[in-house]
Amino acid sequence: MPPTLREVRYVLRANGFTLARVRKHETWVRTNQVGEVDAKTRLSKGNAEIKSNRLFKAILEQAKKDEEEFRRKLHG
Repeated sequence: MPPTLREVRYVLRANGFTLARVRKHETWVRTNQVGEVDAKTRLSKGNAEIKSNRLFKAILEQAKKDEEEFRRKLHG
């Protein structure tokens, strides 16, 4: 079952992402030591559940994470 957006935000923060912009969607970025954008992903605003595994996989791909790593970070 896909996680909620709140859970995705928690894991993004734990992996060094910061909220860069909020409009209709949120843009989360992670920068490298030089200050260049290393990874970027967008999320809907709110705390709804992600309805499809396909969308969840796309978020993970953009964040350069796999599902196992995501679950491990989420559950400690």
